[in-house]
Amino acid sequence: MKKLTSVLLVSALSAGCSILFMEKPPPGDSPVARGYCTRSIVAPVADVVYGVVAPLGFLAWVADDSDGLSSEDSGGVVVIAAWAAAGSYSAVRGFGWSGECKRRNALSEQAIADYLRKVADRMEREP
Repeated sequence: MKKLTSVLLVSALSAGCSILFMEKPPPGDSPVARGYCTRSIVAPVADVVYGVVAPLGFLAWVADDSDGLSSEDSGGVVVIAAWAAAGSYSAVRGFGWSGECKRRNALSEQAIADYLRKVADRMEREP
């Protein structure tokens, strides 16, 4: 029972970093300024580590502590599977949001560069 409690505690504290902490790009396809959404992939990488790799380690720890998995460990295995699923979902969403944010930031930067180019062209034409 102590193992299951520790697994629940760690899973509650670690899975879902992307969903909890990332600023998602706004709906639509318009350019967004830098800082308006999260470009970093730190949260999705943490989801992969804590949501996929760590549960495998806990599963090995639970299985190794006794002679295989016992009926007491079945609840822990279910929690670990749910933990891995939540971490995987959060990581996939986080990588998607980060990529979309980078793409839309590039659109914004390109729009600014185009505008400044037009202003510079007008200034060159005027005496």
